[in-house]
Amino acid sequence: MAGRRSGSLGQLHHCTPIGVLKGTDFQYTGTVRKVDAAAIARRLDAGRSGAGAHIGYSQTGEVFNLAWEDIAENVAVSLKADKLLLYTDRLPTNRKDEVAGELTAREAETLAKKAPLTPQSARAIEHAVRAVGGGVARAHVITRSVRGALLLERLPPPASAR
Repeated sequence: MAGRRSGSLGQLHHCTPIGVLKGTDFQYTGTVRKVDAAAIARRLDAGRSGAGAHIGYSQTGEVFNLAWEDIAENVAVSLKADKLLLYTDRLPTNRKDEVAGELTAREAETLAKKAPLTPQSARAIEHAVRAVGGGVARAHVITRSVRGALLLERLPPPASAR
């Protein structure tokens, strides 16, 4: 079927082109405009991956590259997720160079604006804050540099920490 797009090829994420920002033409890069939450829910109910590809289609049918953080945020908001997990290269630290273990959305927003963060960490925190603002109950930023970080995130805290 020529011309037909399937959900696995990006129709789960409708997008809009970024265009030109501060003199840079982002050409085939877009941002998520709309997520088809019902289609993602059907995929999940069928035991398939829910997120689909890192591409999206504009209203005119053009194909655009999408950032994974943008997709994660928008899918979590549209599905009314309990928790959003985002990977980053380095976790934010406080003035004593200790990892900031828990922050409110407001604290995270302030941190993203003021702290010396890598661009990837700043993006992850910004998307986490927007997701919480969009109705996601919690957003966790975890580092990919710790082996098993995702599994450690899923474990309950030790009894002494409760």
